[in-house]
Amino acid sequence: MYRIALALSLFGAVAPTVTLAQRTDTIRVGARRVEVLRMGTGSPTLVLESGAGEGAAQWKGIIADLAQFTQVVAYSRSGHGQSSAAPGPGSPAASVAELHELLGTLKATGPVVLVGHSWGGLLARLYVSTYPSEVAGLVLVDGTHEAQFARWAPLNPAFKIVDSIRAIVPKLPPSARSDYEQLLAVMNAQHVSGMNALPASLPVAVITALKPCAPQREFTCRDPRALAVWRELHDEWFTQATSGIRIVSAKTEHYVMNDEPGLILQAARFVLDQTRSTKR
Repeated sequence: MYRIALALSLFGAVAPTVTLAQRTDTIRVGARRVEVLRMGTGSPTLVLESGAGEGAAQWKGIIADLAQFTQVVAYSRSGHGQSSAAPGPGSPAASVAELHELLGTLKATGPVVLVGHSWGGLLARLYVSTYPSEVAGLVLVDGTHEAQFARWAPLNPAFKIVDSIRAIVPKLPPSARSDYEQLLAVMNAQHVSGMNALPASLPVAVITALKPCAPQREFTCRDPRALAVWRELHDEWFTQATSGIRIVSAKTEHYVMNDEPGLILQAARFVLDQTRSTKR
């Protein structure tokens, strides 16, 4: 069994500098228009899945450094960035199907490595469940867990997490509104249809952000008990893997690509190396 656990207060990451051409395209995928950022060469392809309400632009600050390792593809889901809106109601399964169609259009050769942030981490795990033979590795960046609201609720019964999110949903842009409506449905069910446990043989990197947020923010990102639950939820994914790296940092909040991008570079490099190794 090959597992590595790192406490990043003791482990520094230096982001290398590269000069490569980045392409931003709007391509046709069936009847849809999809915004795609591409950079680098090689395989397996790194596919970047953004968080709720985010598009491909979320990754612009890190894509050049990731592209030193292999070909990188970031894209905007339906209704985000320059991508056209979906014709019907959104769902995790619909997002997974759209990504699969996009990769087919791009002719991404061989299994890919998925890098999912937040809600994108949940979608990446569902993609693994739906198309297991088409995923070579997985990087989860402070990923959403379907049971997180249920696990947080007993810590502060007076705070109604679902109600707090439901109150802001009508004020959000349509694309973000769809994401958060899907999030609420998942949290209510504590389950995602079609989601299976991660295959033990799949190389996995799990990053957890534990820097407490500002006092005016909700308790889930600053209460030590809530942060401990967050770490435990992410541990579940790591312990399923026979080849994995666990990164926990008290120096970054949720947007790791902004606070400590080097952690994502280290995680991606580890998973890519594992996929390329004949003996893990």
